[in-house]
Amino acid sequence: MFSRFSTLARPAQRFFSTGVKLELKSGRIGLIKLQDQADLDKMLTRSSSLGLVADAEEDPIDIITSLGDLQKDTVYHLAFGFDEQDVFDEEDFEEGEEKEQ
Repeated sequence: MFSRFSTLARPAQRFFSTGVKLELKSGRIGLIKLQDQADLDKMLTRSSSLGLVADAEEDPIDIITSLGDLQKDTVYHLAFGFDEQDVFDEEDFEEGEEKEQ
């Protein structure tokens, strides 16, 4: 039986969020707020990305998958598992269709 003075075990909770700056396709900077690692995992799953990368010229570049590894004022990009040169380009597709007709 519980007395009214007993304390219940509560899981540790964060009462603040982590703001992550992402560069959008348009070049604008977006801010997304993540409460915990599950929110970051959900975002990565929804976008089918491997993780986040900072805008840097170094090789190999670090792919961040942990909320604790994010830097405060860094702008990130989503990292995908394909080469950027293999991205489908609508203009190339439209030009190819016109030549076939």
